[in-house]
Formats: sequence, structure tokens, C-alpha cells
Amino acid sequence: MNIIDTTPFMLSCFDSGAFSLAKWEDYMDSHIPGAKKLCLDDLNETLAAGFSWEQDFLPVLNGVFESEEKREKALRSFYAVTENLDARLKKRFHKTVDADLILYLGLGNGAGWVTPVNGRESVLFGIEKIIELDWCNLDAMNGLILHELGHLYHRQHGRWLNKPESGADSFILQLFTEGIAMVFEQELAGGAEYYHQYDGEWKAWCDENAEHIKQSFFNDLSGMTNENQRYFGDWALFEGRGDTGYYLGARFVRFLMRRAEFDELIRFELPEIKRGFDEFMLFKLEGDRPLHGNSEENVIEKERKAMLVSELKKETLTPELVDRLLFNGLEDGGKSADCIMILGSGKAAKYRVPAAVAAYKSGRAPKLLLSGGVVRDFPEGRMNEAENMRLRALELGVSDDDIILETESQNTVENMLCSLLCLQRALLISRVKRVLLVTSAYHMRRSLAIARCLFPAHIEVLPCPANDTNTRRDNWMNNDAGRRRALDEAAKVIDGVQTELFPDFKI
Repeated sequence: MNIIDTTPFMLSCFDSGAFSLAKWEDYMDSHIPGAKKLCLDDLNETLAAGFSWEQDFLPVLNGVFESEEKREKALRSFYAVTENLDARLKKRFHKTVDADLILYLGLGNGAGWVTPVNGRESVLFGIEKIIELDWCNLDAMNGLILHELGHLYHRQHGRWLNKPESGADSFILQLFTEGIAMVFEQELAGGAEYYHQYDGEWKAWCDENAEHIKQSFFNDLSGMTNENQRYFGDWALFEGRGDTGYYLGARFVRFLMRRAEFDELIRFELPEIKRGFDEFMLFKLEGDRPLHGNSEENVIEKERKAMLVSELKKETLTPELVDRLLFNGLEDGGKSADCIMILGSGKAAKYRVPAAVAAYKSGRAPKLLLSGGVVRDFPEGRMNEAENMRLRALELGVSDDDIILETESQNTVENMLCSLLCLQRALLISRVKRVLLVTSAYHMRRSLAIARCLFPAHIEVLPCPANDTNTRRDNWMNNDAGRRRALDEAAKVIDGVQTELFPDFKI
């Protein structure tokens, strides 16, 4: 992250204490090239919605000049929050973001605004709005910056969806994206009860009226527009209180986190979000306690629900149990390794190899180990799985020198055993400290359990799942092929524990 502070120059925008738009334009051209048009376009859109330059904007802008104490307080807080910010993100999410964080004087465009500036991901922090909202203290600034970084984290590490221009879908998506940013902020700033927007009275009122806010949002959806919405922004008031959409969004995302990890949620497509929204609308919020991702309470709750695999019966598996058994806690953590190991199958070249090559090209490992000796008829001819995967890897730009072939294995257990010999011959086992395991997402649980059981203890095996068409976590229940495959795989995991192929574990 690059931290850019343009506030030493912002007083040049004032003429004898009065804001000058012409001087502001010179300031923008000099210090944040490319942002002037963004701010002016946003201003004109707001004015077109019925707001007044003289009554709604100028007093806020002039307040920057008049509020020296708040300016200095905001600046101190900004530097305190951004110090060691990369380390904070990596500690909780194991990843950071690549962006410019710019403290500047805007045109009331928002206290925080994630937007590309000259093709560079940026977050614009408008000091005029920060001062107006009195978010100058350390706690408020911390929440503000983390919230905007939550949007950026979503864009860079998840699947960022462009908001539809109008209609109910656009506001369901906004509820989701603001909820993601709120939860990201909460995870770094103090837990699920933390909201930087307002004091305890606001939070207490929202908690007491959570069901009312939720139902009103649903009832408003059919006629909701940017001009009449009551939920997003300090100017949009729901029964006299602003920002209730951020509160509701956080509750929505916390609801979804009951069945999916945060880094899975940020990859949701719109249909998944809408299905989750429909379920959320049926869920009663009264008495529900949203849980912080890493808090002691959440650990206790997860432990209460946890079951040993040995306690499961194949005949009575529910969709929820299959989902937990095959997918929970198996997301890619983004770590690097000494080698990427890809397990073969009839369609590994289509689904698994591209996922492995993406990790390889991002510099996460220097070698690909392609494991699979089963001979099949492929479009390229009759050959074993490993050789077919090699053709695809070469096609995707992998150097042949970086490919290790394992062509003897006939099943998942043999994948691991035969690959160990290949690792010894190519890299020396004693030098291999970490391996990324790539297989289909639904197949990862059993494969990882076998690998961790058979690989030497000094080698850390980490999941790097690849999605296929029908057996992704978000759709396996929605098609016959996915259901059959998932249920069959769940049964194999249970058999693996019962036959002591790998140790029992909790889900």
C-alpha cells in the first residue's frame, strides 16, 4: 500500500477562508491527476438528485478551513491507523491489498471512496466529510479506513460484481458488498458488535429494531431508487437514523458466514447472493447473536456444532452435513510452496491445471507435479492423466523444465505414495517444506487427509481447490450430477475414517 497525504496543499483551495472551485481544480491537477473528473461527475450527479451547492456542499467545504483542530486530529489519526496496516491485514486475512490510500480535499464525495485513479486502485479519503461527520478520532478513522479496504480486498481477492444500474438486484448487491466491508472492518477492529458509524445509542436502536429494518428494506426493494433509498449514506435516513443499511449488511454477511468462510463469500456470484438474501429474509434476527470470525464465542459455537466424522452415517447425511464435510475450512490461504501437486482425473486438464498454473504464474511455487497414471481416451489421444495435464500446462505457458511427471498411480492413495518418489528424485524430500495440493473442491477433503497422513511430518500440505462445473460449493445441491458426486465423495470420506486410512476429525 502507498500512503499519500495531500493535505499540506489543500488550504490553497481557499480564497480568504472561502472555498474556490477553480483553485480546487488546480490543486487536484497538481496532486491527484485523474481524480478531478471523478469528483466533479459525482458532484453533478448529486446536485441533479436535488441537493444544493450553496446549502449542502459549501458549508462542508468551508468547514475544513475553519476547523483547524479537527484537521490536525484527523491527520494524526490517519497516520496512526495506516502505520503497519499491511501487517494487520496479513495477520488476520493472510493477504493484503495493493492500492494508493489518498487523504485529500474532495467535493463531499464521501469520507471513503474506492475507485481507480489513472488505472491505479485507490481509496480517496475526503477530509471534508471526515470533519463533517466528526470521524477525526482514532477509533472512527480506524473503522473508516478498514471499511474501505474491505471493499478493496473484495475487489482484489474475490469476485467484484458491477452494480446493476437499477432494480432490486442492485440494492441486494449493495447490501452484500457493504456488509462484506463492514465484516472485514469488524474482524480487524474489535468484533461483530463493533460499528464505527455511531455511538452506543445508534447500535442499541438498530439491535432492537433489526427485524423492522430488515423487513422494511425488503418491502422497499420493488420501488427503491438511488434518490429514495433510506439505508446507505449519512444523508439517507431510516426513521431518523443514517447508515442502517451498513448495519443490516453486516448482519446479512454474518448470517451467510454460518455456512461459508469469508474468503468464500467474496467470490459469490449474484445468484448465490440472492439465494442467501432470500434465506436471510426468512431468518428471525431477534435474539440472534452475530459472531466474530475469530472470537472466543464463535470458536465455542463452532465447537458446539462440531461432529466427528466417525459419528456420521452415510444413510442419514443432510445437505448441511455434506457441505461441512466436503468444503468447510478448505479455502486457499494464498501461501507459497516448493511445489504444486495436481491430482489427475478425466477432466483435470480442464479444471485443475488452470488453477494450478494460475498459482504457478503468480510466483507461489516454481514446480508443478502432475500425478496420474490412469490411461484414458482424451481428445488429444489415448494417454495417461499426467501426460494429458502436461499438454494443457504447456499450452498455458508453463516451462517443460518446471514440470514433474508421476505416471504410475491408479487412485488417490497411490497419487500420494508415487508422488513422494518423484519429489525425492526431482527436489529431494528433505528440502521440500510445503506443497500446494490442487484437486477439485469436492475431492479436497479426502485428498488432503490422505496426503497429510502419508507425507513426512516436515512437509506442510495446503489446499488449493479448483472448481468444476457441477460440484462447486455453491451449486452441488442444485443439479443431479453434483448431488450424486458429492454424496459419493462424502461416503468415501466416512469410509476413509472407518477403515483408518486417515485419522478421525471434526467437522
